[in-house]
Amino acid sequence: MKPLIGIFGDSIASGLGAGRESASYSRIVAAKCGVDLADFSASARKVDESLRLLLESGVRPDVAIIGQGVTEAIVRPSERMLRSMPARWRRTGWMDPRPYYSASRAKRIPQRLESEVRWRMKVALMRGGTEQLMSRSEFEVTFRAMLAELSRRGSRIVVLGPPDVDTRYFPYSMDALREYADVSAAVGAEFDAAVVPVFGQLVHWTDYCDDHLHPNAVGHMRIAGLLSPPVGELLSVAGR
Repeated sequence: MKPLIGIFGDSIASGLGAGRESASYSRIVAAKCGVDLADFSASARKVDESLRLLLESGVRPDVAIIGQGVTEAIVRPSERMLRSMPARWRRTGWMDPRPYYSASRAKRIPQRLESEVRWRMKVALMRGGTEQLMSRSEFEVTFRAMLAELSRRGSRIVVLGPPDVDTRYFPYSMDALREYADVSAAVGAEFDAAVVPVFGQLVHWTDYCDDHLHPNAVGHMRIAGLLSPPVGELLSVAGR
């Protein structure tokens, strides 16, 4: 049986914007290391949801890559400010700029127009109140519980930091991402995790999709390059 890597996180971890599923950083690392991959990532998935899925599963990854802390930290308009918006815009992330557009000109033009309206409206609404999907204290408690569960299962852990974001599209979020990254790094140290920062490692904004949040295929390759050495070392330590 091949060794197993587990990936936990949101749309960045799942490879949204990479162009194809195999181009996500976790799949690149798994292929390079010659191991199987258990994918627990999904768009807007928070750490509490990842922990629930882990507890419901019997999976025991040899190495677990934790890419949490972006969806939880991003600063958004408050629920009160969103009440006047169309129902579909009130869904998580639906007032952010689109990461990519259709190749069809007939579809691309209206997509771009709507995206421009949405993110500008979001920024305006944020002047009346903001919130996050998970407070820093709740994130810390849940993140620690997740790492504790993985540690009990014998998994070696890699904590992956968040990328930079464009504050034009995501006001206030860069400082919040740094705060949550500090929390995840500190908790990771409690469990002897390898901490892999991403801040400053991708090129602004050529390594990103059009939303300047999700890495593109090149960005995922760069992240995979950061991850491969510690993942390979932990697999070696685990004797797999």
